[in-house]
Amino acid sequence: MPAPSPFFANAFDSDLRGDGLFLAESPRVIRRALHAMHADELGRARMTPRVRPLELLACDEAMAEIGDALGFFPLVVHRIGHDELTALTGYRMHDGAIMLCSRPGEPSAKRRKSEDAACSDLDSFAAALSPSCTVLAGDGIVHTDNIGSLFRNAACFGDAALLLSERCGDPLNRKAIRIASGRTFTVPWARASSLQAALLHLRDRHGFSLMAVEDCAGARPLWDVPMPPRSLFVFGAEGAGVRQATMDACGTTVNLPMQVQHGLREADDVPSLNVAVTSALVLGERRRRQAQSVARTT
Repeated sequence: MPAPSPFFANAFDSDLRGDGLFLAESPRVIRRALHAMHADELGRARMTPRVRPLELLACDEAMAEIGDALGFFPLVVHRIGHDELTALTGYRMHDGAIMLCSRPGEPSAKRRKSEDAACSDLDSFAAALSPSCTVLAGDGIVHTDNIGSLFRNAACFGDAALLLSERCGDPLNRKAIRIASGRTFTVPWARASSLQAALLHLRDRHGFSLMAVEDCAGARPLWDVPMPPRSLFVFGAEGAGVRQATMDACGTTVNLPMQVQHGLREADDVPSLNVAVTSALVLGERRRRQAQSVARTT
């Protein structure tokens, strides 16, 4: 058996990105990833974008937990002790398993500037979605915890996808994958070269209703806004929120009405929710509306 790939040694996500690679860790995440990739190979589910496994380092306990998924691909597997894995990778939060995978191709600068190419990528993304899909769009969200939470929320509430702006963080960062509990591989996602242009394309060509989620003047309460079969909600960056240009492209802005705290407080100490909580509440309301619609037709 050859030695493990040198890409495992003291691996940093930024270095691997330049080589078209990424790492996924923990038996649960790796098992979920392999099942998603296998379903894509068999045509039972569509992975968007498509990634593939290359090599696995795992201790015996982790291999037992990954189980039959190890046989789905001609994967190079190295048995390794838990402490040895930590020493090799320089990383402790792996639960006994780390997998090296191929990263989907990043569009070239020339392709990013091509309007036709950008529209083609969005058309492929939209083709993977159902007629009643919900899209969560990120406008400059960079924190890995928030990126991972968006994926996990989308998976938990079902039939949802993600659109990430050109300034959003990397969803294939290993911490983001872990926060997402491996749902990065089961939730369709795409990256827009221009978020505003992408939103308008999805509205005009694919029938999505656009709503920015922002607590600002003129925003309508989420509970009072119609949600057509194809609805897209935009969430803003930490601190900055949704950009004005993005809100202008959406046309409709909604908020989650919150109660002002009682007692002593500074004038600018306004209540706020982070994107993980906000997106879960939006998806919960969306799911409630869909359930009501089904109930009315049965």
